[in-house]
Amino acid sequence: MIKNRRFFSCLLIITILLSGGFFSCSQLLNFNMPEGYDAGGDGEEIDIQQDDGHIDGEPQQEVDSFEDIQQEDGIDAIEDEEIEVPPTCGDGHKDEGEECDDGNTNDTDGCKSDCTYTCHVETQATDCNDNHNCTTDTCDPLLHTCSNTLSTSTVACRPAAGVCDIAEYCDGIHPDCPEDSMATTAIECRPAAGACDIAEYCDGTHPDCPANVFAQSGVECRPAAGICDVPEYCSGTSPNCPTDELAGTTVECRPAAGQCDVAEFCDGIHTYCPDDRLADDETECNDSNPCTINDICTSGECRGNLAGEEVCNYHGTCVPTNTPPCTCDEGYTGNFCQQCDEGYVEDPQNPGTCIIDPCTGVTCNGADTCNDTYTAIVRVTGVCIPTGEGTYTCETTQISCAPGVCVSGSCVEAGTPAEGDLIINDLNP
Repeated sequence: MIKNRRFFSCLLIITILLSGGFFSCSQLLNFNMPEGYDAGGDGEEIDIQQDDGHIDGEPQQEVDSFEDIQQEDGIDAIEDEEIEVPPTCGDGHKDEGEECDDGNTNDTDGCKSDCTYTCHVETQATDCNDNHNCTTDTCDPLLHTCSNTLSTSTVACRPAAGVCDIAEYCDGIHPDCPEDSMATTAIECRPAAGACDIAEYCDGTHPDCPANVFAQSGVECRPAAGICDVPEYCSGTSPNCPTDELAGTTVECRPAAGQCDVAEFCDGIHTYCPDDRLADDETECNDSNPCTINDICTSGECRGNLAGEEVCNYHGTCVPTNTPPCTCDEGYTGNFCQQCDEGYVEDPQNPGTCIIDPCTGVTCNGADTCNDTYTAIVRVTGVCIPTGEGTYTCETTQISCAPGVCVSGSCVEAGTPAEGDLIINDLNP
C-alpha cells in the first residue's frame, strides 16, 4: 500500500480553488486519477465525472466543496488513507520498476514506450544495430540514445572466408560493405612443400585453395651432383624427393685414356670419380711406331726401342712413315725384308741370307743307273737343290730291285745274268 499522492495534490489544489478557483474537486480528481479507481479503500468503486461534479458508484454523492468532503469522511480519514496505486507507464512519472517515463511513445528519444531505455551501453551492439556493417553503433551512456556513424576505411567489414578470399574494408563513405571479391589467379595460395610438390594458385572464383597436387612420376627432382651420383625422380605420391643415392662400384666413371692409362670406377661413397691412375711401368704397349720394338709403358707413356735394322731383319732400312715401313736390300722382299726376292734363295751355308739361285736354268733329269751294290735303281729327277753360293745338286731317288738286281739301270730277276755283265756273273756263278 502506498500513499495516494495524487489525492493530496488534489486537496492542495482544492484549497486554492476554494479561495477563488472554479474547478471542482471531482474534475481535478478525474484529471489525475484513472477511471474505476478505488479511492475509499473499502472496495467500492467511484466513478469520477468531469462534467457534472458527481462521483458515481455506491453510494453516489455530490461533492460541491471541501467542507462536504471533510464532513462526510473526515479530513483525518483522507490524510491517513493508504491507497494501492499500480505503476502507469507513459504518465510522465518514473515509477518503481520503470527505467524511465517521458510520457510519450517515441522509442528513439532515449525512453521507449514501455518505459525502458532506448539502449544500454552494455548491449549497444544489439540495441543500436542498424543492420549496416560499415557503421559504428554506439549508445550514449547519459541520454541512452543511439548513434550510427560511418566506419573508417581501416575497419574490416567482411573477413576472408578462405585463403583465396580477400577481406573487405569499409570505404568511409557507404554504410554497407563493398562487394565480396576473390584473389586473382596470380596469387599463390599453397607453396610447394617439397621438391616433388607443386605450388597451387587461386582460381579467381573460389575462396579456397585448389586441391594439393604432386609432381608427376618421372619428374627429376634431384639432378646428379657428380659423375658418381645418380639423379632422383618424383614418385607422384609424395611431396618429397626420394633419398639421394650414389652410383655403384661397377660404374666406370673415367675410361682409360690410352694404353698406359687405366679406367676408374665409382667407389659407392663419393659423388666424384677417384683420381686418375696410370698403368704400371713396363706394362706392354704399342707405340704405333713400326720401327721400334719392345714397347712398354713408362710414366704413363708408351715408349719403344728404335731398332730399324732388327725390324727389317737386318736386310733393309725402316722408315716409320712408309707403308710398309721397310725398304729392303737387293735380293730381299716382304714388309720386314723377311724373305728372298725372286731369283734369290736362302744360302744353305748362311741361313737368313739370300743368294742368287744357282739352280736357275739347271735341268736335273738324267739316265737311270744302278747303285753301288746293284740292289736299286738310281733315278735323277728334275729338282735342283742349291748347296751354296753358285753350287747346287740335283735330287735323286732309289728304286729297290729286291729280290732282283740292277743291271744297266734296270731291275732283273736274281740268277739271270746279263750277257757281258761280269759283275753279275760274279754274283751268280
